[in-house]
Amino acid sequence: VSGLHVGNYTWGLFKEFEVCVMERNQAKGKWKQLTANVKQEWAELTDDEVGKAEGNFDELVARIQEKYGESRETIARKLNKMME
Repeated sequence: VSGLHVGNYTWGLFKEFEVCVMERNQAKGKWKQLTANVKQEWAELTDDEVGKAEGNFDELVARIQEKYGESRETIARKLNKMME
């Protein structure tokens, strides 16, 4: 294993873990923003319905489609625009 050793840890692996945690936190923040936008666009969705998707884009699309009858493509296009 390459990298600077700090105690029992290899710095390279620690940095990878740190980046992974940062990316996960950023993803959570983006998901939270997306769900806020979803609740504005599709106001009849309950917090529970949106919450059950738990970060799963396909599940969120399915719940919106079930409630509103829009095509998956239309919903995905709207969601992608929200994430820009």
